[in-house]
Amino acid sequence: MRVALGCSYTAGTGIEFCETYPVLLGYENWARAGSDIEYSLWQAHRAVEQGARDILFQITSWDRITLAAEDRHNFSANRPYTGEPKYEHYTIADYTQNRDPHIGWLYEHQVLSNWRTENLAYRIVELHSWAQNRGCHIRWFDWLPRNGIAYHPSLKPLLPPQSVLDWLGNDYFVDDYYHVNSQGHERVAREYLG
Repeated sequence: MRVALGCSYTAGTGIEFCETYPVLLGYENWARAGSDIEYSLWQAHRAVEQGARDILFQITSWDRITLAAEDRHNFSANRPYTGEPKYEHYTIADYTQNRDPHIGWLYEHQVLSNWRTENLAYRIVELHSWAQNRGCHIRWFDWLPRNGIAYHPSLKPLLPPQSVLDWLGNDYFVDDYYHVNSQGHERVAREYLG
């Protein structure tokens, strides 16, 4: 069994499911829009336990991985401020411009804490080793532009030299949130991962 994991970038928001890079590569696409790294880690454990031999693991956001390294957030640099009070539209750019102490607590303690960053980084390394010992290869890669932000040092051996969008460029977007069109997915399948 070959499985692809990730968020809406891998699930194919804005295109047909059959046009996503995992399907083009012959993988089962288990990605879920709106999911986070925690969910993908849980899915990866399930996949290995069910006999997966090959996993494509798209890291959903650099926010959780880079904070401990540089105190910077990927979305602050490259995701637009929405101005929306709705929780489901809230981005880190919104957080940086908001003074509500409840929202601040949520992001600082649940999403962006250094402890959480360290915890996720080491769990990724641990999962990689655990899967390998069970005959499953995991290929890790990040989607969003890195914008010069250094990733967590323990992940350096696992990641490619460029994220998907650093490699692909800006010509394939279907919206303002880094989802790419079918031609972009085809290039990711054929050239970035193929």
